[in-house]
Amino acid sequence: MIFKSSSKRHRLIDYGILIPLEQDRITQIIDCIGASNVNQISLAKLTRQELLLAHNQDFVDELIGESCVKWMLKCYECINADGTYHRYDPKIAKYPLADLRDELLTEARGVAQGINLALELGLSFFLGGGMHHAKSSGAAGFCPVNDIVIGIRIAQKSLAIKNAWVVDVDAHKGDGTAEMTQNDSSIVTCSIHMANAWPLDDESKRDYPSNLDIAMRAGEEALYLEKLASSLAFLQQEYPLPDVVVVVLGADPFELDELPSTRGLMLSEQQMLARDQMIYEFFAVRNIAMTFVMAGGYGRQVYKVYANFLNWLLHKKGLSCGNMRLAGRK
Repeated sequence: MIFKSSSKRHRLIDYGILIPLEQDRITQIIDCIGASNVNQISLAKLTRQELLLAHNQDFVDELIGESCVKWMLKCYECINADGTYHRYDPKIAKYPLADLRDELLTEARGVAQGINLALELGLSFFLGGGMHHAKSSGAAGFCPVNDIVIGIRIAQKSLAIKNAWVVDVDAHKGDGTAEMTQNDSSIVTCSIHMANAWPLDDESKRDYPSNLDIAMRAGEEALYLEKLASSLAFLQQEYPLPDVVVVVLGADPFELDELPSTRGLMLSEQQMLARDQMIYEFFAVRNIAMTFVMAGGYGRQVYKVYANFLNWLLHKKGLSCGNMRLAGRK
């Protein structure tokens, strides 16, 4: 099932945040794959107790309280060291940052919903989510909370699953997910990302290894698919197969991505589609439930990455928007 939240989500610029993360990419994707192939689902905002499954109490209390403005600005890196604003102009904001907090806590429910749908249907794709930089102690890197770990732990708490893998192919390392799960053997993490770029250029963020990290250097794009295939094979050899896999399907390795910090990895449109097909096929032949989330992808062209993959999925035999059951899955 391909689904999106039925709640309205505004652009970041509507809150005064000058970052080219456009909600238009979802509209563009839907235009390409057809609105009839996308289900709108009403999502409930994450509760305090659910947030505490991944985050510490001090952060959660501040985030759901009046201190949320501080965390929203920190999340989107809008404050310089001297306290001045960076790519933030409150004068053009149409809505308060507390509204953005509420929208994001609602969207963050999407991973938990996606896991439920994947367990039922074999496969789900959430048009949203993938907040992999948020750590137990706070928001970071455009990610207010870690919806990935929260979603997995909600499923574990309900006894729907015992273990999960997170395969993160965003341009940036899933450092928050790695930090949260470093002592949790029930969640296996793999991240293939840019080397020598955010967050790996910050010494303080190197203390959180994933179970498997693959750092791609600029100019190594021709090796990307080979390294991804080797990584998936390594996971299968070293760890038990999961009940569900969450795929953090960032579009920002795409060569037409517009965020400056993604310049360290520039894959072609064809390579991006081959990446996504490889991941799907790896888990499909092993009959592993999978849920995909969007994560990073910035600017006017990144919608093509998702639209290409979703159209490919929709044209595969036995798949439709309402029932993406894997062959042989009960």
